[in-house]
Amino acid sequence: MLIRRIAYLAVIVATVAVTSGSASADDTVRGYGVEITTPEGWKTATGPRELITLLPSDTGHFLELYRFTAVPQADKAGVASLFAKRKDTTDVAVTQASATTTGAIAARGTMKIKGTAVAFTLISLPVEKHAVTIVSYIESTRVKAIEPIHEKIIASMKSDTRKARKSLPKDF
Repeated sequence: MLIRRIAYLAVIVATVAVTSGSASADDTVRGYGVEITTPEGWKTATGPRELITLLPSDTGHFLELYRFTAVPQADKAGVASLFAKRKDTTDVAVTQASATTTGAIAARGTMKIKGTAVAFTLISLPVEKHAVTIVSYIESTRVKAIEPIHEKIIASMKSDTRKARKSLPKDF
């Protein structure tokens, strides 16, 4: 199911233009050629380099949207290397990493952020001449409660062409 989701996302965002990250009143975040809908009350923060952080009103979970020059390697070591320089992050263990025929990758695993155990899900898609990578971080004790919220946010990702927008199928 995860690979099928990635394939849909890759097709949808394959021809989008690069834009800067921003949030509008309707809780839509636009950046790096994609548009993502967040639940009401979520905030965005732009970080160093090519990073937009999506922050809920409660603690223990968040998402990060990155712009990379290319989709990372679809192996455990390649995915783990993405987190090597992430501040306050240790004990990265990638449990799954796979690629699709469309050039997208998906990965899951665990890590510690500031000493707290966290589960992560990563999806990276080719977009024009770069890659858009979204990472979901959820405190390990809250995965069952929070994961459906993050999956809905990730599934809302679509191209930000500001013209004919395509949505993901309902069974995504």
